[in-house]
Amino acid sequence: MPPLLRSALLWIALVSAARPAAAGTDVWTSLDPYGGRIQALATDPDDPGTLYAGTGTSGVWKSRDGGKRWVAAREGLGPGSLSIYALAVAPGPEGAVYAGTATGLFKTTDGGSTWQPVALQMPASSAVISLAVNPADPAEIWAGNGKEIWHTEDGGQTRPARF
Repeated sequence: MPPLLRSALLWIALVSAARPAAAGTDVWTSLDPYGGRIQALATDPDDPGTLYAGTGTSGVWKSRDGGKRWVAAREGLGPGSLSIYALAVAPGPEGAVYAGTATGLFKTTDGGSTWQPVALQMPASSAVISLAVNPADPAEIWAGNGKEIWHTEDGGQTRPARF
């Protein structure tokens, strides 16, 4: 199963388990953080109660309780990188989280407390609008900007291949 589909299904299962349907009818509850328009969602594959939400104007928000409480997780994203288009969480002990922003790709290894840019060698000011992390190999990352796909097998340590 593709990792993004797996994350989405885990999130849906988590939300439905936390808020049972009333009288056989599906019930949706707003869990949005205070960041405005939600453009991306990701769950931690090792802890489905940990959610990340990417907003259109205020960066990344994190919940460790299935969406009941949200805290800002955007230190280091910078003003031009607060529009989040894609999120992906790598499984494993490092638990890296990747954010595709209006100005490129960013990574955190401390749960969103601090973010650093990942050098993809994409054109300047190229937005990353899609992301995928290989669940069997968390160092393998795919990123797309709408025109090209970038692929790295070492977590972005060296220049990735362009397709």
